[in-house]
Amino acid sequence: MQTHPERLNRGREKMSVLQEIRARIEDALSAGSPGPLFEGFVLKPSIAEEISASLYNGHHLLIMGPPGSGKTVLCKKIASLLKDITVVKGCPLNCRPDRPDCPWCRSNKKEGILAEIKPGAQRTKRIQGSPELCSEDLFGDIDPISAYEFGMRDIRSFVPGKLLKANRGILIADNLNRFPEKTLDIMFRAASGDAVAINGIDESVQLDVLILATGDEGTLKTLPSWVLEYFDVVRLDYVEDVTDESRIIEDVLGSTLHHRCLEAVRQTRVHADVERGAGTRAALHLHELITSFEAFDGKDKNAVIRKSAEGCLPHRLRIKTHAEVHRTSQDIIDEIVSEVIGENHEEEPLVFLSASDLADIVADIAKVDAVRTPLRVGYFDLLLQRMKYFPDLKFSALHREMMAKIETLYPERFSGDNLTDELLDDVETSRKRAEERDKRLREQLEREALVQTIELLESQKIIRKDNKGWNLDKRGVSFLLQSLYPKIQRNRSITMEGSHASGIKAFSGNGSRAAIGKYRFGDRYRSIALRETIRQTIKQRKKEIGRDEIRVYRENDRTRIDVVLVVDLSGTMKQLTKLWYAKESAMALSLLGIKSRDRVGVVAFSNKAERVAKLSGNAYYLTRKILDLNLHENAFTNLGYGLRIAMQTFGRRSNAGNRHIILISDGDVNAPHPSPEKYAIRQARLAVRQGITISSICLGGNSCNPELMRKLSIIGKGNIYLVGADNIVDAVLADRNALSA
Repeated sequence: MQTHPERLNRGREKMSVLQEIRARIEDALSAGSPGPLFEGFVLKPSIAEEISASLYNGHHLLIMGPPGSGKTVLCKKIASLLKDITVVKGCPLNCRPDRPDCPWCRSNKKEGILAEIKPGAQRTKRIQGSPELCSEDLFGDIDPISAYEFGMRDIRSFVPGKLLKANRGILIADNLNRFPEKTLDIMFRAASGDAVAINGIDESVQLDVLILATGDEGTLKTLPSWVLEYFDVVRLDYVEDVTDESRIIEDVLGSTLHHRCLEAVRQTRVHADVERGAGTRAALHLHELITSFEAFDGKDKNAVIRKSAEGCLPHRLRIKTHAEVHRTSQDIIDEIVSEVIGENHEEEPLVFLSASDLADIVADIAKVDAVRTPLRVGYFDLLLQRMKYFPDLKFSALHREMMAKIETLYPERFSGDNLTDELLDDVETSRKRAEERDKRLREQLEREALVQTIELLESQKIIRKDNKGWNLDKRGVSFLLQSLYPKIQRNRSITMEGSHASGIKAFSGNGSRAAIGKYRFGDRYRSIALRETIRQTIKQRKKEIGRDEIRVYRENDRTRIDVVLVVDLSGTMKQLTKLWYAKESAMALSLLGIKSRDRVGVVAFSNKAERVAKLSGNAYYLTRKILDLNLHENAFTNLGYGLRIAMQTFGRRSNAGNRHIILISDGDVNAPHPSPEKYAIRQARLAVRQGITISSICLGGNSCNPELMRKLSIIGKGNIYLVGADNIVDAVLADRNALSA
């Protein structure tokens, strides 16, 4: 007599995957909550409910999160819900014995249908995403040897792929964002229940498969919208509770975790300059390295931790783009390790500055000439005077706070009793003594507070001493670039692939594989599509591979573009905000160039023109050069000369088809030239003959000349933008976007 569980299992063997998982969830809910389904995996109750709801309705699931957050482990945990089932022996599609209707079962009916038990653990197939993945890897392909024996259209010649083998089970698709679009199309057509034709064979199959996919944080931006329509999305993050994370690692290790490992790894996740920190897997590897180094030579425990961290952690970090200007991932790990092992013994500053405070101070130093100019030349008296005129600046507020702190900490130094003989000798009358004393002490306090303020900013690596004065240091520049991020995000459609406006591509690396085509002379041997080449040879019934049968991958070449910004510094640009926004646009382009590998140069013009910055991809170098630009009061506007120097900036060795000029001016040419407009147009035509394109950004105002700027952009085969000063950055980024379209 059969027991109740046996009857239940027999009933479940006839269920679809959806019905089977739904029954498991219902069993868990009858016990109170879906939590037991994920026992052993640390998961927030809200996320467990989201996953259970999606699975209950048979929805495919996309699990997103940073590396090491447990995405694949969670997929395997979900797959463990599947139990043993009875299948046709030898059937790759796991047909039920009472319904052997797949092509393989039909071809074997003469030999008889036998049944076997398929363990639940074998009902899950996993495939790793990569640009080289093709539909044959997923669906299956013709076996050349079997094809010669049985023929191309015989089912015995076809070797099923992992998607077919996952029928009546689960397919785990790791790194879904790396799957080619053609492969995704076949996978989801099959997973949605449509009959899919087997390549080269007049047969079609219907699949019953649930897809669990994983991807990183940027998956939603890279996948086509039609793919996302198939999924419910769940987001994982690193384990919040340090005790839970430590227990997870110790369960894997089977021993106690080194007390410094997890602390160092978790510090990478909250560091101000890190976009993505190290995961739980990194803590596991770090523990193993520390244990090994201690066994080799563990006399200096701190040196062992540092050496292990240097080998295990830097490559796992993703640094914020603006921070790449002044530091590397190795620098960040050194800083974190020093803090963890207690080697940092820096004195506490008199005034604490948050990241927001530092960003505001950097903006004052870069943008406000009243601060930037005297600081750059080291004129303290002038700087103190300017701060009184501009009390609302963050730099001025920091100075006042520093004064109050010093006065509180050292009252004896700045009190009325602190009189010296020298000070008394300077006072001519007793009536003036108190007044003169207070004035001198106040001046001393202001000057010392300014010295302390500058030392504080130096210690924070915001400014550094250069010759006579101070300029922004690399960290200060990174804060400045960070402030441009919102504007860059508004123009985030900028891609790293595409052609130049002239129609000529400048090769700068291998792009994504777009298609498969016939071999052409000059194609790289690494681009040969071996599987497709063999397929073509079999189709042509040839025993040797000839040139006509060779197939290669066609790739989208990434384009690097050299851009020169030509900035007007003449008297017609007298509104200071115009120049500042022009500087911001150059800095934004240089920041974007870190990822796109563009090179940016800057030319400034007024009476004549000069190259401010040569073509470079170094955002720090460009920003330092740009910040030193100043308006030329009472100067003419010689736009043509600016274009001339811009052409020289590209140099003779620049590849044709990847050179572009962005002209920022109001177009009010008034240089002492017989015809300054015609001279500018003549230079634009000369640039076009050299393969250089030109876009114009015309700044609106009473003296602007949009007609000239429009003519220059038409001649230069570029774009024209008529904007206000505060829209210069958006216009420059939009023009860079248009170059890649």
